[in-house]
Amino acid sequence: MATFENFTLDRKRRELRRDGVTVAVEPQVFDLLVCLVAHRDRVVDRDMMLAEVWDGRIVSESTLTTRINAARRALGDSGREQRLIRTVRGRGFRFVGEVAGDGADPPGESAARHGRIGVLPFDSDDATSELAAPLREAVTESFSRNPSGLRTTDLGRLVTPGSPLAEQAEFVVAGRLYRQGKTVHVSAQLIETESNNILAAVRHDVPAGEPSVIVSLLDEAVFNRLIQVMYLRGPRSTGPLAMTGFDYLVLARARNTNMKPEDNWAAETIALDGLERFNGFAPLHALLSYIRLLRASSLWRPEVDDDIQAAVEAARRSIAIDASNSWALQMLAIALAYQGEKEEGLLASERAAAAYPTFSGPITNRSILLSYLGRIEEAFRDRATKLNPNAWRNDDLDWGRLLYIAGRYDEALPYLQRYSVMAPLTNLIELILAATHHALGETDRAAELVARHRKAMPWSSVELVRKVTPYPEPKRQLFYDVLRRYGLPQR
Repeated sequence: MATFENFTLDRKRRELRRDGVTVAVEPQVFDLLVCLVAHRDRVVDRDMMLAEVWDGRIVSESTLTTRINAARRALGDSGREQRLIRTVRGRGFRFVGEVAGDGADPPGESAARHGRIGVLPFDSDDATSELAAPLREAVTESFSRNPSGLRTTDLGRLVTPGSPLAEQAEFVVAGRLYRQGKTVHVSAQLIETESNNILAAVRHDVPAGEPSVIVSLLDEAVFNRLIQVMYLRGPRSTGPLAMTGFDYLVLARARNTNMKPEDNWAAETIALDGLERFNGFAPLHALLSYIRLLRASSLWRPEVDDDIQAAVEAARRSIAIDASNSWALQMLAIALAYQGEKEEGLLASERAAAAYPTFSGPITNRSILLSYLGRIEEAFRDRATKLNPNAWRNDDLDWGRLLYIAGRYDEALPYLQRYSVMAPLTNLIELILAATHHALGETDRAAELVARHRKAMPWSSVELVRKVTPYPEPKRQLFYDVLRRYGLPQR
């Protein structure tokens, strides 16, 4: 354990704390801090960082720069100030703060396999061979990005008890892909290498279609199931009572990502349990705001106003703890727009963008607020600079919705359709799709979608939809007219 200024770097618990409150950092950022503090008597060059933080893998300069910047932000430092992490031009970086305690051993000097997980190549048939490598990379990336204390390692061999593999990783993921008709199936197992015991198994299937969509869906199914097992049975063998705020954050977020009502409620319970112990952990309040906002936006129950207000309150609690919490500011922006406070929502969104000017999320969030205010051209300019429309699920919804509001229906349709495949139970998407099909003259399809929505959600009405669709006029009224035309009741 090392202490400096008002920070504590606790390697055993894999936590960075400021004044006793956990600071949110990704695993690689934490490892980078450990490396810099452990070698504070010297300049740490690129090769040393790659060896100790990335296990010798080559990463780009932009990745390295991003992690250094994130480490500085976590410490309230910056590239201009360089109060704790100093750049030594042409050589590397050096930690220059005064450290009390015994410091921290560099990551490379710990037991090699403990807390490590590797993903083996997925077996596949001819029809799914092109998906195997991208899926392995996606699952590996998902594990490497979660703030759990797990570290990923490269593996390329089959699991055999007593083989060198057990010395490289404590756990491995092994899986198989195959296609039957119009469906792609995946099965995956979480294996403890020392005993070769299967700790968990997951099976999932998705409709055949665009490879990037298939990989995204299968990655979520595999990762979300296995990461929960890792927390309860993996390296954190001391059980739930030893869980940190990060643990609750990852478990709740993984559960909520399933995009189903029952999982949304379960995720809220996990987050609230975590907040009973870590009420000062801002990211967990932000996640709670997102969970409640997703429930409201998806119309999963009639009490939409209650969920929106609860989302506002959770976001404000997060911001009170950390005024620059971008995620909380983004959630607050959307929730305020739902409550009719679009201008105030835009201010919150701009604060989020100012806090993290190089991140796409806050810029995307701002473009949503701009579109709600009818400032369509500005919204498109934001998206053009920061959005890859093919990137991932939420971008499909946000991009498709912006194109719909702009009246570019033929362009909006493929993005909305793709999102509806990936998140079929976020029921508002059916109504936006119905309005898009109507605008394209496809009235039968529009009627089918509204009818399906009413069957799944008998409490739905135009008044309820109005609460979570703060579109600009006249688009807003046209949208509601279409819904009424196809049988959605006013109240």
